[in-house]
Amino acid sequence: LFYRINVIQINIPPLRERKDDIKPILEHYVKTFSDKNRIKVEGIEDEFIKCLEAYHWPGNIRELINIIERSLVLSENGIINDSVLPSGMKESYMKSRIKQGLECALKGTLPEGKTLLQLAEDVIIESVYKEEQYNLTRTAKRLGISRPTLYKRIKKLDVL
Repeated sequence: LFYRINVIQINIPPLRERKDDIKPILEHYVKTFSDKNRIKVEGIEDEFIKCLEAYHWPGNIRELINIIERSLVLSENGIINDSVLPSGMKESYMKSRIKQGLECALKGTLPEGKTLLQLAEDVIIESVYKEEQYNLTRTAKRLGISRPTLYKRIKKLDVL
């Protein structure tokens, strides 16, 4: 029976192999869900899109659609950002940034004056700082460093 209905085979690669499709899919479903739920969307932050693109999508397009709807409902002030994403997705993004740094180090193209360890620390500090909604005290406590040390590191990162 399968061979009778299988006249033309269409190969559709999984979402993890089509990272360029994520942004158009995101824009389409944000519009669809915002109209459906009467939610006004002011914008989508770049970090949010980068997190989606770094994720491996084991649930393929259905998982992406669920994440988009969840993010739209949980977003505040009409801005969709990475604070509404599950921690596994943010972790995946952090790992991809560290991996990119490692690849740069192996090619000898790290930012001038930075070691791979410094780059990894910068990624972690910046990520935790954003997760803690730019609160220095909570970020320092979570990272296990003093507040003045964290302040110096964040000032160097130009995130303040």
